[in-house]
Parts: sequence; structure tokens; C-alpha cells
Amino acid sequence: MMWRLILFFGILLFIPSVAAAAVDVSISTADITFSNEKPYDGEIVRIYATVENKGQSDARGAVRFFINDTALGSDQPFSVLVGKTSTVFIDWNPSEGYYNVSAEILNLDPSDGTPDNNKASVLNFLVNKDTDNDGIPDTEDLDDDNDGITDGVETVNGTDPLKFDTDGDGVGDMSDAFPLDPSEQRDADNDGIGDNADTDADNDGIADGQDPAPFDPAVPGAAPEQKPEPVQTPVEKPSAPAKLNEQIPLSFEPTSPPPAPEQTFTPEEVQYTFPDESTADHALDIVIAKSRISWNTWTFDILGADESFIYLWDFGDGALSQDKSPTHSFRGSGDYSATLTVSDATGGLGEAREDISIGFWHLGNPWLTTIIAVLGLLGIGIVIYLIINLIVGKKRKNKK
Repeated sequence: MMWRLILFFGILLFIPSVAAAAVDVSISTADITFSNEKPYDGEIVRIYATVENKGQSDARGAVRFFINDTALGSDQPFSVLVGKTSTVFIDWNPSEGYYNVSAEILNLDPSDGTPDNNKASVLNFLVNKDTDNDGIPDTEDLDDDNDGITDGVETVNGTDPLKFDTDGDGVGDMSDAFPLDPSEQRDADNDGIGDNADTDADNDGIADGQDPAPFDPAVPGAAPEQKPEPVQTPVEKPSAPAKLNEQIPLSFEPTSPPPAPEQTFTPEEVQYTFPDESTADHALDIVIAKSRISWNTWTFDILGADESFIYLWDFGDGALSQDKSPTHSFRGSGDYSATLTVSDATGGLGEAREDISIGFWHLGNPWLTTIIAVLGLLGIGIVIYLIINLIVGKKRKNKK
């Protein structure tokens, strides 16, 4: 009798652990990637997170992105089959600095028996700045503002290594003798006094007001100019103007060109053709990333895409697209398979597929909301009918 009780309680304790182990959706640091690993300040960066289902049951949930432990945007839903992966993404507009970027799996259905692998982080992700737009980040550029003076020298001089013209007088720091004084730019005699304040800018002993070349000491002061005696020039009398012949007015009647014949154009139907795998010279490695916008609308993106690729999407509902990142609304509830085929100019071919499941019992489904509304109105009508019958029945009973 005792061994039966021990066996019974052992089975009760074993069942929850087995059920919990049936679902194991995980994410690691390597599963967090970026559209640009070395972005600059102000650039839009797309963050991707790929979750993997290592358990024994299909699962659905959402991924929440964090920047320095602060949530970024809204949660991104996903669904993942057993032994498969699913990728979601979100856009981020960072400024210069170091960031800790995290992604966490939430709202998993069924619940995860091993939650320890549901969050991952990328530490000290650097967003750089390129002040002078020369293609070299400031952390590697010896002259951030490209004014010809290295950052270390500018720090010693007191000028701003991030400003081409520190005092804002229109003359760059390299050419400005007084880069911290907006009222002075030159010092012709190198006496430490700016030319605007120096009464003898070239230090030749002649005041600037009397110096014909105030910035050139090699040019001495000139003697006063001798004005020449005025010479009287005889004035000629103007001759009488000649009479002009009468002009005959000319009139032109503009003639409008004959109207051009109307041209008619017949639009040609676009034919989409998938490449043949047998003709591919090499395989292209691509991955589809998807994000749900509404009940039946999804947006798609591509990992491993290149500008030279030609894209062809087949959403499994008869709709096709050649956009790189299309947004598609499926016709209704059901299971769909979105297939992407890409090819390049060198004969490469790649194909990826992502399964989409749209449930009917979702509040975003307009058919479901219509049914609920009709049932609600019907229920209200039945309640009103019963109340009226109850009141009428009481009145009849009172009359008797």
C-alpha cells in the first residue's frame, strides 16, 4: 500500500516538470543584431532579435526591446514552431554614446519552463559621431572638425576641436590669428595686436591712415599727389537730327499649329517570374524578419539583403510584391506561407519562407466584432422582451 502512495505522489510531481519542459523558447546575445554595427549619431538603426524554440510545443509571445533598461517602443509579437526560429525587429534613433541593448521574451503561451534564457543583452554598443562628415568617426579622427589643427593642439590652445571656426567670425581656426576673438582675424606685423586695433598694422612707422599700403612694410609713405592743370576742351555744337522716314506698321496674324493627334496607350500587365533554381550559380543566404501591425497586416524585412538583389514575394494568398520591405494585409483568417525569392546579377539565388497564422477569434477581426455586436443587440432585445412580458403578466394578474 505504501509503495502505491509513493508512486502516486511521484507521478503528480513529475507531470508539471514534464509539461514545463515541453516549452523552451530562448534568446542569446548572438541573436541580437543591428542593421549597422557602427552607426553614427542621428542614423536610424534597426535592431533584430531572433528567438529559438528548443522545446516540444509550438509557442507564441512577444519580444520587448530595452535601451539601458528603458523599454523601446511597443512589444513585437512572434509565433515560432518547434525546432524553428522567428525574428522580430524595431527601429531606434540613437544619439552619440555607449548603450546596453537588451531583448526579453514576454507573454509566452504556453508558459516557458526555463525562463533563465528568455533575456539577452549587448553591452556597450557604441554610437559614434562624425563631426566633419569625412567618413572617419570622431573616436578615430585626429582632426574632428577638419580645420587643419589636430584635436590635441586645439585643446592646448583653448579652441573647440569640434568647431571649424571657434569664434564664429567667418575665418577658420587655421587661418585666424585670433581664433578666440571674433573682432580680429589678422596680425600683419606679428606684434600681438590685431590689425583692426593696431594703428600701424605693418609696423613701418607710418600710421595706417597715411600709409598707402597699411599691411605691407616694404611700401613707404607716398608724396601727395600733384593734380594736373585742367585743359579746356572745345565744345562741339550738336548737328540737327536727321528726319526719320515714315515707318510702315507691319501686322502679323499668328496661326496656331494644328492640334496633335490624341495618343492612346494600352497598359501592359506585369508578369512576375520566379528564377529557376537549376540555373543558379551560387546560393544567397537570406532570412525573413516580420512584425505584426494589426490583425491581418504584417510588415516584412530581410536579413542579409544587398542593394543589387532583385526581390520577389509570394504571400500565399495570390498577392505578389517586388518591394524590399513590403507591408501586406492578408485576406482573412487562416494559415499562410510567405515565400521570398531573391537573385543577383552574378547568377545567385536565395529563397526563404515564413509561416503566418491568423486566428479567427481575435478582436481585430471585423467579422468577429460584427458577430459580437449582433449577438449583443439580440441579447438586449430578449431581455427587453422578457421584462415587457413580466410587466404585462403582473397587470393581468392584478386585474383578476
